[in-house]
Amino acid sequence: MPTRKTILVITGPTGSGKTETALRVAEKIPAEIVLLDLRLAVPGLRILAAGPERAQGAAVQRPLSLPPGGDLDPFAAAAQVGEVTRDILARGLLPIWTSGPQLLLSAALGSLKALPAPDPDLKARLLRIAEARGPAVLHRILAGLEPSAGLRLKPGDTPRIIRALDLAFRGISVPPFPKEHGIGPEWDGCSFKIFILAPGAGQVGRRIRERLDGMVLRGALDEARSLGRFLPEGHPARTAHGLP
Repeated sequence: MPTRKTILVITGPTGSGKTETALRVAEKIPAEIVLLDLRLAVPGLRILAAGPERAQGAAVQRPLSLPPGGDLDPFAAAAQVGEVTRDILARGLLPIWTSGPQLLLSAALGSLKALPAPDPDLKARLLRIAEARGPAVLHRILAGLEPSAGLRLKPGDTPRIIRALDLAFRGISVPPFPKEHGIGPEWDGCSFKIFILAPGAGQVGRRIRERLDGMVLRGALDEARSLGRFLPEGHPARTAHGLP
């Protein structure tokens, strides 16, 4: 029987040390890292998206690129993840996925079917409601329609709440966590090893404070001002640290 090829997945919340862990693994064995975070593909969004420094380690970083039209579509990104990963496997290396956004990871694993495109009219109406009455109103609506989604999303995460409402109004529920459902048939012959980093709240808080301090020193405020001029209101990349 042919040997199954291994893909390592490291996931966890912001500040849990995903990239640092992946880099340490890549120092020990031949590997390349695939960063499952489309914010890193937005031109000019390097500091606020907390992307790794190019000088870190010898592992090759493989940030994704924006699909045509500049939309942060997790299913278009999943195709890029598959292409990059198969190239890494073909060269006899270990692909290491680092992932925070669970929807993108689920799409890359092949466990989600492509979702319908967002309804622009509904999105505009929900944005007006959020601006007039505050984003917490949308969160309360979502919690009533999809309690599990209401628990997963923070009240201020307006872009994701709007997308979740768009799906909920169509009767579509996004699975809550990629480890709870299967791997798509496109990955037959591969074995996924999924590691979830879950440090204590104190450690995560310290990491985030250190990261934010470093961002400010590296010019995060100037980057935020620059991005605010050309990223439209409600664009998913605006959820990066410090960009309203």
